[in-house]
Amino acid sequence: MPGSITQRAAEAGWVTVSEGVAYRVLREDHAAGRRAVLLRMQPGAVYQSHSHENDEECLVIEGDLHFGDLELRSGDFHVALKGMVHPASRTVNGCLLHITSGLH
Repeated sequence: MPGSITQRAAEAGWVTVSEGVAYRVLREDHAAGRRAVLLRMQPGAVYQSHSHENDEECLVIEGDLHFGDLELRSGDFHVALKGMVHPASRTVNGCLLHITSGLH
């Protein structure tokens, strides 16, 4: 369709970050310096602690995500502000996240 971009799920390439954690890029906007990804974590997976050079927005599409005592569930929205350091994140049952962040 002219004036739009479509990415088919069947054609998506998933990139493994660590054991049980993978992402696929939905869009990179170099002019705006932003990237949108889907991040999938398998049950019991842990994602390493990291800092944020820019604001990062996270929508939990399904499953559960934990940052220390903070528990996020399907439909929850979380913003990590520039300069914040996340503790390691983990999931008990697995999760699918939509994340928008700055390009690094």
